[in-house]
Amino acid sequence: MRSENFAMSAENQFLLAAAGRRCTSPPPNIAHGGWGAQKHEQAEGIDMDLWVTALALSDNIQILTNQRADQIRAAVSRATGLPTQNIRACATHTHSGPVPYKSWIEKGYEMVGPWFENVARWSAEAATEALGNLQPVQLRAGRGACHINSNRRAITASGERFLGVNPDGPCDREVIVVKLDTPEGKPVATLVNYACHPTIMGPPNRLITPDYPGAMKRVVEQAVGGKCVFLQGSAGDQGPVQGFQGDVKVYRNLGTIQHPFERELSRSGALRRTAGQV
Repeated sequence: MRSENFAMSAENQFLLAAAGRRCTSPPPNIAHGGWGAQKHEQAEGIDMDLWVTALALSDNIQILTNQRADQIRAAVSRATGLPTQNIRACATHTHSGPVPYKSWIEKGYEMVGPWFENVARWSAEAATEALGNLQPVQLRAGRGACHINSNRRAITASGERFLGVNPDGPCDREVIVVKLDTPEGKPVATLVNYACHPTIMGPPNRLITPDYPGAMKRVVEQAVGGKCVFLQGSAGDQGPVQGFQGDVKVYRNLGTIQHPFERELSRSGALRRTAGQV
């Protein structure tokens, strides 16, 4: 683990930050998944809640379609007064969540529109909560490695490619962690960036799950406090070493592997102040 410490200059300038959160779990029988190989159309329950987390920053100076992202940004803008260009919507794109776009799945799809209207509202509420609690923070950043992913462009003996595991292919295992704490050391938020499709859960699974990002966030929050925000990396051809599973224990276990890197970061030394803006 390599760690770097940053903070705003001491001239009454601080990076301000706060986080807000709302549960976004859908009706348990909503249109589910989106795997072509799955034999069901609707979810049969919720294994772990889905959440929207808003992180507000100020220097004191499964797929989220463009249409859905615009819907979230518009709702947040109306609630907070922030211009839409200052609002970023990031999706982990779990493949075991609701289907937010029209596909072959018909059963339960009538619930998607009303549910996503609530997601936009919950996002606005979380953003309002975060903006209302802005406070000075210092930040630390670290880099480590996590081995739950692999290149997913598998190759047959005849040279044909298929979706699987290719241990010899290029793979980005870097984990980037940014931790935001108050000057007194109280945790506010942790950002984790990692490149891997959340496809540990596959066609056999009939439950709503956030896949490994949700399990990872829960572990980080229990370990260091504050709220954890997952930023999906350039997943591309990066998939889990154990993918397309039906047992929820698999994603829960693999989602905890990133925890040691956050633990190492939390042990890093005192912050040192630097000049300039972050």
